[in-house]
Amino acid sequence: SFASVGIQARGRTTILKVNYRNTAEGLSVAKLFASELLSEKAGDDDHVPTVAPESAGRSGPFPELIRCDSGWQQTDCVVQRIVDANGQGRDYDDIAVIYRSNKQADALESALKHAGVPVTSTASRAGKTGLYAQGQTVKLVSMHSSKGLEFGLVVIPDLCQLPKSGESEADEARLLYVAMTRAMDHLVMTCQGESAFTQRVAESIQAVRGRMANDVADDGAA
Repeated sequence: SFASVGIQARGRTTILKVNYRNTAEGLSVAKLFASELLSEKAGDDDHVPTVAPESAGRSGPFPELIRCDSGWQQTDCVVQRIVDANGQGRDYDDIAVIYRSNKQADALESALKHAGVPVTSTASRAGKTGLYAQGQTVKLVSMHSSKGLEFGLVVIPDLCQLPKSGESEADEARLLYVAMTRAMDHLVMTCQGESAFTQRVAESIQAVRGRMANDVADDGAA
C-alpha cells in the first residue's frame, strides 16, 4: 500500500474507471461473474476506494464456454483453437493459455509442442524469467502470474476445476476475474464437468447476451 512506504495518498489520487483493454462483451461477462467482489467499497488505509470498471464501449465476440466430454477432447479443443487463430492471422505471441495448476500447464505444453506450436510456460523457472525472450510463442501463464499482462486471445482451460479445493471461493473468483480480463479481443473457456464457477460464468454470458440484445432492440425502436 502507499501508506506502508510512507506515501500519503489522501487528496492526491485519481481514480481511472474507464477500461480500454477489454471489449464491452468480455468486461461485462467478467464483471457480472465477479459482481459481489467488484461492488464499490469505501477507501482503505490509502483512502482509495475500490470501484467497478466501466467499459470504453469497444465491441468484439462474446466470451465462450465450451463443454467437452473428456480431458483429451478439451486439450484437443484448446490446441485447435490456437492453431486456427494463428492460421487466421493472429501471432502466437498474442495468444495465452492461463492455467490454475502446473498439472494443467504440463499437459497443455506437451500437447501444443506435439502439434508443432511454439510455447513458453511460466511453470518453469526459465519461462517465468523469459516469457517474452523467445519470440513468437504461445504463452502458458498461471493465473497468479497473469496480472498486468494482456493478449488478443486468452484461453482458460478446466474451468470446472474452480474454485480449487481447499481455497477461498472469493480468492479463486478474484483470480479468475483477473485471468478473464487479460483478453483484449476474445476469451475462450473450456470445461469437462460442472462447478459453481462454470454455472456462474454460463449464467453471466447468457445474461449479458440478453441485456445487449435488448439494448440493440431499444436503440432500433428509438
